[in-house]
Amino acid sequence: MSYINSISLSKTLPCLADPGRIIVIAKPDVSLDEVIPYLATLPGVIAYNPKTLTLTFRRPHGFMTLFKDKVNNTQVVDYRRVWNHLKH
Repeated sequence: MSYINSISLSKTLPCLADPGRIIVIAKPDVSLDEVIPYLATLPGVIAYNPKTLTLTFRRPHGFMTLFKDKVNNTQVVDYRRVWNHLKH
C-alpha cells in the first residue's frame, strides 16, 4: 500500500548552485502534509519545519525537499534518475 498513487514532473530549472545540473520539481497526486511529520523522524533528515511542513534530506549530490504539494530535487545530473527514484 502506498500513500502516493502518482507523481508528475512539473518542471526543471537550471541549478544555480551547480551549473550544468538542474532542479527537478515534481507534484504528487495527494498532499504530503500528513506524512511529512512521520518522515521527519527518519535518519538523513537535515531540516524540518513543522510550521510550514517542509522537510529536507541530503542526497549524494544535492538535496530533496518535500513540501505539502511538491517535491524539489537539486543538483540533478539526469532527471530520469530522480524520476525513477520518485516513482518507487
